[in-house]
Amino acid sequence: LRREGAHEVVISDMYVNDQAFDAIRMSVDANADAWGLSSEVINSRVSVVPHSWGEDIDKLCGSDGRADLLIASDCIYNPMHHRALLESAIGTMNDGGLFVVGYSFHGNVSPNEVLAFFDLAL
Repeated sequence: LRREGAHEVVISDMYVNDQAFDAIRMSVDANADAWGLSSEVINSRVSVVPHSWGEDIDKLCGSDGRADLLIASDCIYNPMHHRALLESAIGTMNDGGLFVVGYSFHGNVSPNEVLAFFDLAL
């Protein structure tokens, strides 16, 4: 996203341990290298922050305020967390923002329970 012109990119995941966030940062750095982006640009415009859905969103909003684009990847397989995910998304997204959700069925619940996320989002 940074390479495509995003002014700022905030990457989040639930905090599990420091190693998980080190791995995310290594991925960001490797992609920056591959795309020819300087570490100065990456360090000033890409943040990696822990976040648990439904909790305080201040660190997610970045320096520009709310987001134009949110991408959730493989996050809706557990219906127990749908409402909290939506709370975080709604809280961080600007009024004209776009929320893109990629998902797969994990077999832990029925596909209909996973897809109920989209009904809740309406």
